[in-house]
Amino acid sequence: MNVVRKVVDKLFYGVLGLLAGVLVAISLGATAQMIYGNTFPFWNVTGPLVVNGTSTLSGGIVGTTTNDSATTGNVGEYIISTLPSSSYVTGAATGVSRSITSISLTPGDWRVSGTCNILGSTLITTVLQCGLGTATDTLTAQTGGQGLGPDPVHTLVQASATMPNTALTLQAPEVRFSIPSASGTTSLFLVGNATYSSGSYRTYGTLRASRER
Repeated sequence: MNVVRKVVDKLFYGVLGLLAGVLVAISLGATAQMIYGNTFPFWNVTGPLVVNGTSTLSGGIVGTTTNDSATTGNVGEYIISTLPSSSYVTGAATGVSRSITSISLTPGDWRVSGTCNILGSTLITTVLQCGLGTATDTLTAQTGGQGLGPDPVHTLVQASATMPNTALTLQAPEVRFSIPSASGTTSLFLVGNATYSSGSYRTYGTLRASRER
């Protein structure tokens, strides 16, 4: 009887051990599935995966296949602000900058650019500018600053000439805008400027930003 009991006990505890192992594996797989969003078993990977501080998947990162938008904080987040022609900003005195529109950006790395439409009225001008700034009514210098990359201004210089009474489009160059976490939400401005001797002008346009990482 003792021999039989020992055999039965071994079989019983062996089955319990096997069952416990299966339950642990299922639990780990379910946890990993919740974390990584993959189908169990969670370690299945299509193509080579290299893990040594970084991970690499062959075939690239799959993008969206429809016309949706990336959610806040994710790569591809897109923010845009347009001031239409019907809501134009009246140009300031010669050589004085005016903000056209603005957007608010959270910390991170952004790719930003803008479009200025300048409509003159018997405007005799020598310099027109369209650019980006981190303060209202202020064009950023060529060296950039406040996280804004260099050369954020498009400057058109010409001999004194009368602008036709049709809109002239200038593009604020695409640059990197890097916002540290300590800065919190930061404003970016689309700014226009004209140096002129007579006449007047008005501006309108679009400011856009895309989160790079």
